[in-house]
Amino acid sequence: MNLQAAGRTDIGRKRNNNEDFLYVDDELGLFIVCDGVGGNMSGEVASRKATELIVDFICRNRTLLDQALEDERSDRPLQRFVEQAIRHTCIELHQLAQSGPGFDRMATTLTMLLIGERRGVVGHVGDSRLYLKRNGDVTQLTTDHTVLTEYTTGNPEWAEQCPDPELVKRFRSMLTRAVGNESNVSIDTFVFAPRDGDVLLLCSDGLSNYFRSGTEISRLLDGSSVTRVAETLVAYANRQGGHD
Repeated sequence: MNLQAAGRTDIGRKRNNNEDFLYVDDELGLFIVCDGVGGNMSGEVASRKATELIVDFICRNRTLLDQALEDERSDRPLQRFVEQAIRHTCIELHQLAQSGPGFDRMATTLTMLLIGERRGVVGHVGDSRLYLKRNGDVTQLTTDHTVLTEYTTGNPEWAEQCPDPELVKRFRSMLTRAVGNESNVSIDTFVFAPRDGDVLLLCSDGLSNYFRSGTEISRLLDGSSVTRVAETLVAYANRQGGHD
């Protein structure tokens, strides 16, 4: 499978520091987006450190990863490998968060994608997102771990019917899961079969909060190159206000 990937991050128009961190490795087939939370500069530290910990874990355990990718009898070994990587990262980041007042309440979202020849595996905590564009249609593959998601589960009309848009906005930004604020976290993992022509988008809520429809996302993902698409997405978020 021929992978083409590009990544871009931007401070936007409202913030003084960029708490997003990304990792793009076509050769390894590893892609990560983290969006840090915490006071002072600790959110920025959390997203960068979590990414470094994931990459280090995968590189040190590459043999186990290759074995899991080759074992096509079950998806569980792949999912278990990703869970172990994120749990290790969560423990290490939580310990760092306890090491001094500057790191207090430090945590991050983490959405990672590993692509092999025939399977892709996703690990997800928080409200960064993975989208799949296939045959022109766009699907959000991950579920946001936010208060808003909990409120709208079983009641999808709640956000539209709520008379207080500020409450909806606040609930949308309140995470129910993050990596690092506790020593353990519940992790979503799943395996899927990538196809030639698929377009996958990993992004933080600094971009996804501006999306209005799958049709709009599909249009934004059209481009002559993945680099051009990444630049288009950053420009789009900044045109919408660049709040995050």
